[in-house]
Amino acid sequence: MSHALALADEYWDYYRATAQMWNIDRGDVDQIEHWEDLSPAGVAGRLERLASFAARSRELATSAE
Repeated sequence: MSHALALADEYWDYYRATAQMWNIDRGDVDQIEHWEDLSPAGVAGRLERLASFAARSRELATSAE
């Protein structure tokens, strides 16, 4: 599997496991094990993790050039 596909799969798994309100909107209730942490610390942690995905995708894009 390519690095890009592995990153995409990791991101999708993370997103489905943590974006419960979005899952409910889509009718996807298979992943609801806990509610999203909407506290300031929870939101900051989520933003940090999403920024990590963005940085990794930029690294992949740069290495593919």
